[in-house]
Amino acid sequence: MEDLIYYKDSNVTITRTRFITEGKTYVMKNISSVELGIVRTKATLQYAIFVIGVILLIYNIYIAISLIIIGLGWMTRLQDKFSVRINSTSGESDAFVSNNENIVTEIVESINKAIIEN
Repeated sequence: MEDLIYYKDSNVTITRTRFITEGKTYVMKNISSVELGIVRTKATLQYAIFVIGVILLIYNIYIAISLIIIGLGWMTRLQDKFSVRINSTSGESDAFVSNNENIVTEIVESINKAIIEN
């Protein structure tokens, strides 16, 4: 019997029995739940540049303003990423991560459908 395909693109394949992504294969019967996760982007370096810029205001206004602008500009460009977060017999993991929430949502829905129909 051929395995029914619920979703397929260049990075992910979801069948009735397997979830295959980026070199990893998860067996559907071992997945207890799946959800859309959010991977927060850390901005430590950007905050440090901003703070250094503020501190340098005392010494050199031109360098300070440049660092503040760079730090703020960099912080505004940061984006959270979205993940397919699965709970399985081996624990919780982010199996697939993307900037595109729609793709991740579609993958999560496909995995849920495969789990339910098994």
